[in-house]
Amino acid sequence: MKILSLWMAMLVSTSLFASGFSVDSVHSTVGFKVKYMMLSAVQGQFNAFDGQVSLDNGEPTSIVGQIDASSIDTNNAKRDAHLRSDDFFNVAEYPYIRFKSKQIRKNDVGYVAIGDLEIHGITNQVSIPFTLLEPMVDGFGQERLALIGQIRINRKEYGIMYSKKMDNGGLVVDNFIDIDLNIQCVKKTK
Repeated sequence: MKILSLWMAMLVSTSLFASGFSVDSVHSTVGFKVKYMMLSAVQGQFNAFDGQVSLDNGEPTSIVGQIDASSIDTNNAKRDAHLRSDDFFNVAEYPYIRFKSKQIRKNDVGYVAIGDLEIHGITNQVSIPFTLLEPMVDGFGQERLALIGQIRINRKEYGIMYSKKMDNGGLVVDNFIDIDLNIQCVKKTK
C-alpha cells in the first residue's frame, strides 16, 4: 500500500510541474525566405499550422508541429499556385509539413530541438535552435509563452528538385530556404 501511495504522490507532483501548450496560430508566424534569381529574397509564410509544446519544471521537453502546405502565401497567387504544384510541394500528394522533436538540449543562448522534419514525404533529422520566452499571463488569465527559432534547409534533401539555371549559371530558385518561427502558445486547460 505504501508503494502505491508513493507512486500516486509522484504522479500527482509530476503532473503539477508538467504542462502542455497549444500553438496560437493567430498570434504566430511560420515564415520563410529564399533567394530568387540570385538577387533578392522572396519571402512568404504558411497561414495554417498547429502544434504543441510540453514543459516540465519550466523546461521544454517536446515540440510537435504540423503545417498545411497548401496555405503557402508569398503575396502572389500565380507563384503560390506553382509552389503548390508537383514542381515544389505537390500538396495534392503531400498536404502536410511535420516536425516532431526527439530531444531538446539547453545551451548558452537557449535551446536546440533535435527531431524529424517531414517535407514532401521525406523525413530528415534537423536541429532547430530556439529561444523560449518566459511564460506570462495575458489579460484574459491565460498562460502564454513564445518560441523564436530559425533553421536553414536544403530543399533538394526533401525531394523538391525544381531547378532552372539562368544565363549566368545561377539558379532561378536557390536550394537553401531560411525558415523563421515566431510561435506563441497558450496553456491547455484541463
